[in-house]
Amino acid sequence: MLTPREFHALSLIARGCTDRDISALLCVSLSTSRKYREHLHTKLSLNKSAQLAIYYLEAFPIPDPTNKNQLTSTKLSDRELQIVQLFAQGLSDKEVARKLGISDLTVRKHRSNMQSKLATSNICGLLYEAVANGWLALPLGALAKTDNAADRATAAAVGQGQGRLLS
Repeated sequence: MLTPREFHALSLIARGCTDRDISALLCVSLSTSRKYREHLHTKLSLNKSAQLAIYYLEAFPIPDPTNKNQLTSTKLSDRELQIVQLFAQGLSDKEVARKLGISDLTVRKHRSNMQSKLATSNICGLLYEAVANGWLALPLGALAKTDNAADRATAAAVGQGQGRLLS
């Protein structure tokens, strides 16, 4: 079960916040925000921050993602959509490159282009925007090995439902 602070940190990670952003938003030290991320990795048995983001987005869906104020001129190419889907499965740049038969430099360039198009600074923000714009359908499958019902109850108990965290 997540503590209210861990839940809040998880929601910030899912939105693409860095440890430095999290420390500023939660008014904690940088080392404390790093510890939150480490504890979340351990508690949820997930190895990467992208997996934490997908866990959060599957457990607490964005309300009506297709009605979001979309970046109207921004579209991802078919190849970029393929790459986002693989990132959402928790694959690294090199793993995505192997799976698609392209170089990891090409994958990094695609990731950089997508992050520029969507004005995000990391993979978690990229995944969040992909879900929010309706380009990535959830659930992907069971990335997390834990039951998230207890975490939903925690979120409801502390009055921090998904839509009220950073409105």
